[in-house]
Amino acid sequence: MKYINYDFFFFAIAILHFLVIFVDNKSFSVLVLESRILNSKIRSWNKRERIGTFRGIGLLIPPMLGYYLAQGLIQNIKLAYLMASLISLILTLIQFHYLNKKIYNKDVNDFRINLKMIFLIILGSIGFFFLYHVHFLTNILAHYFNEHALWLVQITPFLSAISTFYVIFVMDKKIAKNLDYGNIKYKNILQIMIVRTFGRFINLLVSIFIVI
Repeated sequence: MKYINYDFFFFAIAILHFLVIFVDNKSFSVLVLESRILNSKIRSWNKRERIGTFRGIGLLIPPMLGYYLAQGLIQNIKLAYLMASLISLILTLIQFHYLNKKIYNKDVNDFRINLKMIFLIILGSIGFFFLYHVHFLTNILAHYFNEHALWLVQITPFLSAISTFYVIFVMDKKIAKNLDYGNIKYKNILQIMIVRTFGRFINLLVSIFIVI
């Protein structure tokens, strides 16, 4: 029976994480595509938020990781983290590839790499490194620092707030400013896609290192 439960949780984590990342990328893509329609600013934001709401199903993942932790199944948590990181990166690359094909234009030539841009990419990558993956990291740390397990798991919301800070005060602010002028510039969309992709690539590297 335990064997079936462990397998079920692993399968459920994979499905739920796939849906969370798919919806997260889709909500961004919808905002970009809808905002290109004249006089659709409010509708664009509203549609993105309605789609983004379904990311809440990711809250079902931490209890399953907690069960693994309680049973001392650290290898299951590590493998789940690796699987989730791989899903995140592959799905993001595929979805953004199709988005890019729909919106690509020549103002990409205005995309300039400077110190400010590098800082924003690093900041954003850190945010998306934690977003939707922090519960894997805190559960792994809780296993190795068992005497501090309770508070380590409890800091998950704080670490998630790092990504929220970036999304609200940097990414959303930039998108909103662009929408005020009628559309979202391609160079800014490109920056956001780079940030999301690089943050999830870092997750994959970290998860491989942890498993090895």
